[in-house]
Amino acid sequence: MRKFNLCGWNPARVAGILTIVFSLFLTGCGGGGGTSAPPPTEEKPLKLLNWGCEPTTIYQNDSVRCSGTPSGGRQGASLFCNFSWGGGAKNEGVTCSNYHLYSQTGTFGISVTLTDGTNAAGPYTATVIVNDRPEGGPSAPGFVGTIPATVTTSPMTVTFKTGSNCPTLEMDGQEIIVNRDGSTQSTYSLTLVEGPNHHIFVCRDSSNRPSGGTVFDTMLDTTRPAPPIIDTVESPTTDSTPIIGGSKRPDCNLWVQVGSDTAKMVDYDDPDKIGQDTWIPWEREITLASGDNTVKLWCVDDAGWSSEDPNNSQTKVSTSIYYGTTTNPSAPTCSLSASPSNPNVNSSTSISWSVSGSGFTGISINFGDGSNSYSSSSSSGSTSKTYTATGTYTATGTVTGTGGSNTCTTTITVVTSGGGGENMGGSNIRPTFVNKVSVSGTNLVYEFDEQLAILDGNGMHLRTTGGSNLNDWVSLDSSAIVDLPETITNPNNLGFCNNHLYITDQNKDRIIKVKVDYRTMTWKMTMGISVGLNDPAGIDCTGESGKIFAADSKNGRIIVFYESDGKTTGEIIGTFGTNDAQLKEPIGVGVTEDSVWVLDRGNRAIKKFNRAGNWQRSYNISADCTSITVRKLSNGTQVVYADNERDRVVGLFDDGASIILDWEIASVPDGNLTNPMSVDFEPISDNPRLFILDSSIGLQVFKP
Repeated sequence: MRKFNLCGWNPARVAGILTIVFSLFLTGCGGGGGTSAPPPTEEKPLKLLNWGCEPTTIYQNDSVRCSGTPSGGRQGASLFCNFSWGGGAKNEGVTCSNYHLYSQTGTFGISVTLTDGTNAAGPYTATVIVNDRPEGGPSAPGFVGTIPATVTTSPMTVTFKTGSNCPTLEMDGQEIIVNRDGSTQSTYSLTLVEGPNHHIFVCRDSSNRPSGGTVFDTMLDTTRPAPPIIDTVESPTTDSTPIIGGSKRPDCNLWVQVGSDTAKMVDYDDPDKIGQDTWIPWEREITLASGDNTVKLWCVDDAGWSSEDPNNSQTKVSTSIYYGTTTNPSAPTCSLSASPSNPNVNSSTSISWSVSGSGFTGISINFGDGSNSYSSSSSSGSTSKTYTATGTYTATGTVTGTGGSNTCTTTITVVTSGGGGENMGGSNIRPTFVNKVSVSGTNLVYEFDEQLAILDGNGMHLRTTGGSNLNDWVSLDSSAIVDLPETITNPNNLGFCNNHLYITDQNKDRIIKVKVDYRTMTWKMTMGISVGLNDPAGIDCTGESGKIFAADSKNGRIIVFYESDGKTTGEIIGTFGTNDAQLKEPIGVGVTEDSVWVLDRGNRAIKKFNRAGNWQRSYNISADCTSITVRKLSNGTQVVYADNERDRVVGLFDDGASIILDWEIASVPDGNLTNPMSVDFEPISDNPRLFILDSSIGLQVFKP
């Protein structure tokens, strides 16, 4: 599959014969970026504790409830159960406490398997006997109104419609005393316990014949979540968009408010850890106004309880950050720069300074890594610095003069050796220009039924014929979509897998799966599901695995889901951060059967992980790289990305050593690059055509 960014889709009128069926729609919860779940780095044996079913002998149209407590599995993975109730009835991918109503008589075998998405335990089994219901029995009781999923108070008044032949009402096999309002309606004051509440209500007539069972389910939540914790912040600061962080309990959503701005949700609850005595980390980039900024934080759980108690000041969490420059107008000023600004570890970078203003006496540079400072009496110059560990460092210059002192800073991001960006190290290979097509766009994908697809501000264009004719296009109009619940507001990426297109809609935090047919002109949405995305970007897959890998950019992770039903697999690659195995703003992903390559714009790197989510190596790149594509060849893996900042396309050939391809084709007369945005290969042979989409020039075709 290939993928690319998609900026501002405003589709034009459909021209041509084309069918598009929307078969999967993935929606995130919105809100700001938060700390994602950790990658699966630890496994414990899967177990379903306290497994059992009750009752095991029932009448027709009664329910049986089976439950157990899941434990173990891969760290960070969701645990769920697959139930088989007998007679072909199943519930899959559900919580491990579930019930089933039997409408047929007989003896049924129940089995359940516990899974973390990769491993499984079980089956755990039970047997239920379903007998004929006595003739002439009463009707099952019904509820008046809807039973809410979550309530905050107990007891709860439950109102029943019981019919005229229900003198006795039972709950879980025990008679209960109800207040009757006439002969067909009654109320019962039900005392709830904290957490899940599940009951089965049955009517008995004067001959003691039972009705079918009516299931009652709700959750009682009477407590506020614990207040969140915020780590120490830097104040004053000259960074207008600092990242703050801390920790919180897993059973609530975290909200952040800066000054009078609208509060924004940072991240979501972690249901796998609810009830555990644990805290999970969070991070958020905030925007500061000049001067003092008050930052408030609170948690809200599913019942609507806020951690902030208006009658308890200790539950209110806030901090103050001052943002502004600290320039002393009477003292000289300085500026710092580093070249390269993202050197390899144990490789040197040149840090330069210049001073302006009168009365200069000297400058001292602190490199930010704990080493000795460098001092000079020259008003301009440079010094060499070698960092021995990866990470992000802030070098600070302090300039002094007769009127006082001022400071200046520059940021250096040190990455693992491996090449890329400023430190290419490979030989330049100029591909052969083939032809150029004047078609507008900023993103493209090949392998689309052996076609090309391009998206731009005017819509999506499909090339409908093969061969060398690249001028034969049709355009698609999204107004023809049937059953799409919301307008596609900002489609920004495109991918292809197993004869389906995948389009990410950044504003709606969703991914749309599209089936294309060239016989009619019908677009139809058929399925929707939530996977907790926040600004989804690049997409890729390996066709044989049935899994889709999506760059969840603001959550700093690659999330994996099944292409068959859109459910997450429990596999997560990366956490939010700047270390080797972390991602800050992933916008592209490429997958082979054994590797996952990530274009991380936030950390200015291409990072390679294995399929288990373990980091293997990094390549430092330009800050404005826009697209990545990956393909497996007979002698290795080739990674190609568009370097929009340097007007070039760069190839990495990973055979366990280093880069051997570096395309810099801005000077090729017939294949000039001015703003390359997206790149892809036709997926055939070891020497396929290379397609480059330039937002200023159009589509260009090369032979390596």
